[in-house]
Amino acid sequence: MKAIATLAVMSILTTHAAAIERHDTSQMSCKVIGSALELEQGSILRHPSSRVENLMLSDLYVGDRQSCGPDQTAVPARVPAEGGPCSVYRCATVTKTFKRL
Repeated sequence: MKAIATLAVMSILTTHAAAIERHDTSQMSCKVIGSALELEQGSILRHPSSRVENLMLSDLYVGDRQSCGPDQTAVPARVPAEGGPCSVYRCATVTKTFKRL
């Protein structure tokens, strides 16, 4: 019985982790984008490219610096929104550089 309960909890957690929301920022205000990122801990934000016609760009963005993984850092980014550019954070992997002696 414990095994069934454990499997049930694990499947719920796995399902929740795999469900990342996607949003089209051209139809959202900056305030709505910020609220969605805070509520969901991270979302895929999609928006049209400003350089290439008919190309949609997307990336994973988070609401705050603490939402990134242990080997990542939050990098400020801007996405187009309904009322103008919106400031958000994108997680980037930290790479260590070493100087040669």
